[in-house]
Amino acid sequence: MGSPNNNSLRNYPNTLLKVNNVSEDTATALINKDALSDFLPKGYKISDTIYGDLNKDGLDDSILIIKGTNKEKFVENTFDSVVDRNRRGIIILFNKGNHYEVATKNYDCFSSENEDGGVYMPPELWVFVKNEKLYIH
Repeated sequence: MGSPNNNSLRNYPNTLLKVNNVSEDTATALINKDALSDFLPKGYKISDTIYGDLNKDGLDDSILIIKGTNKEKFVENTFDSVVDRNRRGIIILFNKGNHYEVATKNYDCFSSENEDGGVYMPPELWVFVKNEKLYIH
């Protein structure tokens, strides 16, 4: 079953809009996720997508948290488990109504969630938009 087109969003139950508390523009982007993958560099996948208005234009922009897929970065850790040590990055896309435009990108600015922490646990990455500001914690 393919993704619904923009016209079918009007017929789509309002569940997506109500449950996720997102605008119709964001709901359209959620349904048509393939458009966001067009911005991925080769050898990366989307690990998280965050929506929020970053440029005060009333449209929900997209923040893609991406992760490399290099098989050489899959290594055995100190517990004899194979873990993915590919770094994570970010791509910020401004919503221009009928298309997205890259605002900024950095493909490896965040460590892997599987870094060997030794005596500590590696910190989790939290990314969210609040009051038209991007927060990275």
